[in-house]
Amino acid sequence: MTYQLMGEHKVDAEWVSPTPIPLALGDYIEVGVEKFYLNILPQVVKVNNFTYRYTATFESELYKLFSKILMDEGAAEFTYFGTPAEYIQLLIDNMNEIDPGWTMDVDADLNPVYITFNGESCRQALSRIMEAFELEFRLVQKEIIVRRDVGFSSLYQFEYGRGKGLYELTRTSVVEKGVITRLYAFGADKNLAFDYRNGSRRLKFETGDPAVNYLEANVGNYGVKEGTVTFDDIFPQRTGSVTATANKNTITDASLDFDINAYLMAGVVAKIVFKSGALAGQEFEIKSYNHTNKTLIFLDRVEANDAVMPAAPSFVPAIGDEYTLVNIKMPESYIQAAEAELLAAATEYLDRVKTPRVTYTLAIDEKFIRQNGVEIACGMKVTVKDTALGLDDLIRIYSIQYPLVNPSQITAQIAETIPVSTVERIIKDTSKGKKDIINLDRTQAELYRDSVKRFNDFFNNYFDPDGKFDGTNIKPGTVATGAVAVGTKSQNFGLNGVEIEANFEGDPNRLRISGGQLIHFEIELDELGYTWVIDPVIFNTLVPGNLYYVYARCNKSALSGTWKISTERILAEDEPGWYHFWLGMLYPVADGKRYFMFTKGMTFILGDSITTGRIQDLSGLNFFDLSQGAFNLGDEANGVDWGVTQAGKFTIRGAVIANAIFTNDGVIENLRVSSLKTANEGKRLEILADDGGDPATPLHNLKFYDASGNLALTLDSGVDSGSASESSAGIRIEKNGSPRKGLFTQNGISSSGSFLTDDALPTNQDLGSVLGILKEKFFTIAGIRAGVIGYDATDPTANNASYGGWFNTLFAGGLNVGVKEITGNYTCTQEDCFISCYNASANNVYLPVSPRPGRVMIIRRNSAPVNIQGNGKSIRVNGLVSAKGMGASNGQGDCAFLVFDGTAWTFNRWKL
Repeated sequence: MTYQLMGEHKVDAEWVSPTPIPLALGDYIEVGVEKFYLNILPQVVKVNNFTYRYTATFESELYKLFSKILMDEGAAEFTYFGTPAEYIQLLIDNMNEIDPGWTMDVDADLNPVYITFNGESCRQALSRIMEAFELEFRLVQKEIIVRRDVGFSSLYQFEYGRGKGLYELTRTSVVEKGVITRLYAFGADKNLAFDYRNGSRRLKFETGDPAVNYLEANVGNYGVKEGTVTFDDIFPQRTGSVTATANKNTITDASLDFDINAYLMAGVVAKIVFKSGALAGQEFEIKSYNHTNKTLIFLDRVEANDAVMPAAPSFVPAIGDEYTLVNIKMPESYIQAAEAELLAAATEYLDRVKTPRVTYTLAIDEKFIRQNGVEIACGMKVTVKDTALGLDDLIRIYSIQYPLVNPSQITAQIAETIPVSTVERIIKDTSKGKKDIINLDRTQAELYRDSVKRFNDFFNNYFDPDGKFDGTNIKPGTVATGAVAVGTKSQNFGLNGVEIEANFEGDPNRLRISGGQLIHFEIELDELGYTWVIDPVIFNTLVPGNLYYVYARCNKSALSGTWKISTERILAEDEPGWYHFWLGMLYPVADGKRYFMFTKGMTFILGDSITTGRIQDLSGLNFFDLSQGAFNLGDEANGVDWGVTQAGKFTIRGAVIANAIFTNDGVIENLRVSSLKTANEGKRLEILADDGGDPATPLHNLKFYDASGNLALTLDSGVDSGSASESSAGIRIEKNGSPRKGLFTQNGISSSGSFLTDDALPTNQDLGSVLGILKEKFFTIAGIRAGVIGYDATDPTANNASYGGWFNTLFAGGLNVGVKEITGNYTCTQEDCFISCYNASANNVYLPVSPRPGRVMIIRRNSAPVNIQGNGKSIRVNGLVSAKGMGASNGQGDCAFLVFDGTAWTFNRWKL
């Protein structure tokens, strides 16, 4: 396997076969989740009648880009003007014409530039686009990922020595790129007057010394080595925006802050260049400008094919289109800004070329790789130390090679910049699937992490100020407590820019997870941070009947990771060197499709506040997504949402708003709405405020009504006025005229219905008010998983009537008690109920200390005699005795049945 950033990505294979193999172009092999294709027929050597030696090269998806000529509107020779995202979109559109499924992820907000293409392949075009914008790309399956720097830091360190990871280190100079210690930098020759800086044709910068018009670095180390660089995209300019249009040749820019007429140059025709919109990339001569109303008129332009631009109705300027002006003198403030931009660009460039460019080849100890769970990837930055070579830096891996039969036998090349090989230079009916898209910006992430720290500090120091936490507030129908935290530390993370698409392209046995970021709110890598970058993946061969656990497998030494699915449960730190953050579950195929459910995140309930990420109903249609600041109520045809139909917009679907007029610049300030309804009757949402009326019937904050107009759900600060405690905030679910209702409040949870059931129950006649169904068994032997857990957290020595669960009548369809197998002396705990004795010789079983009245213990003898000790309490048979045995007179298989009556243990024996 050979993989180089922005270069080779292939598998060179040699093998021997006893018979000929009918290989064809397009055949492929799979390595991990990637496919490598046979684009050139392999070399075959017939050694003898029973031996055929094959030599073949299998190439990644990247090489498919050579198969398509980049074209725009049917032309292979054209000039394009656009941003990085627009260029990559053009390339993606071209590729999807012959090979559907190509996507992009571009994170580079740069000004548009011109590039001329002439019959180049999409692969060659991709290299030219990267060079033009000084960007980098990498390919994950069919997704082109573009960044300023596709590298990521790690904590891995390699150096010579036993157990330190390096066998061999080779340094090679990059001859084509010499060192520069004195740099002259120039900008473009646009928008400068004839007398600019003593007649300079190009933009220059000042250093503070008029005699010094260059930058220097490392002259003491390498002497004076001069070089120049020109930035043709830096010149005095202003990007304006069209605020009004009168016709196809007239625009207005209300924000234009200088009079163009005062800055015209003699003998030069001023022009306007559009940077976006239907006329993007086109320039026109300016006919006139009126500074009073800031209106500019420009002339038509006749193209080579006699087409006249602009051309109504499609190719005309529009409000919001961006433009810039050229061939005029710019005001001094714009010149100073351009010079500062040039100085910054030159400084950054000199920083890259001030030292000799070299590459290092690392032969890494494969034993070190295996023992430390190290996974090397292109783009990863590792620390390499070698005193003799003067090397102790964090340097990026740009190329790796390893045999597929031994992935730990890695040879890696590292360099500050990516050397491009000569070869690469030359060739330089789908069902409606649900997409779960998660976005979490950095500001939100930092606020979340701060909040989690505060909550953790709070829970570590919280106490009950009323001294009432004795267990009596935990009852079958209600729970009253001070604070609740739901979730685990490893699950407390957010996702940014991640799409999870079950039933990908209509196939329930395919799952797509896009690239994006995992931002953890509690776990952080020292000196690196807490945001892992994860590449996209498509899982293509799912088994219909399997349930899959979906994980983010994140490196403990670098901020990189992969998506992983498994039918097995994996703990967060099961694998050395890696975290497995549990993202969610992908359910088996049902009715021809799969459902995905998130398991990430935490919820904190404190007083009258619930801090969480998302609140939704069982259908998933109605939700409040607090992480993304979005909500939806209703279905696709009728309802309201914020940020769902359109990002950053409030949308009302299927409703009419009367007497409301909004202009483009309309603003509503100091608005108080005492009643807001999505409809006057039937299914609707009402947002009402307490207007200080009758306190016995206060208006509620938020109400939902069903299709018949019956009140169905209420959110308010006082929904449980009938509780034993004071009224509290929460949710009340009810139906008008029905005695049944449900409450979820800070005072507890209550259900007064009786019709909850589920398909998991053995019969649909099993109904109840509270339903807990266990659908996952515990994946370790430590701990218990149950449909309902009632735990008495009070003092176990106190003789009070408090229990983990209490029922005035109980039916157990299946009864399990705490069982303990022993082979010697044993003291029973509060969790034990049935003790099964397999001792080889006589032993003692000590009953629990300080049992509560009604405590039951069953002890069975399976082999040798067993003596039962009261452990501080008497055992009552006929009289009181301190011990009771199952010895020679009590045969194997006998059981002792003991109940504590508050004074002593009562003893009965069940004989086999």
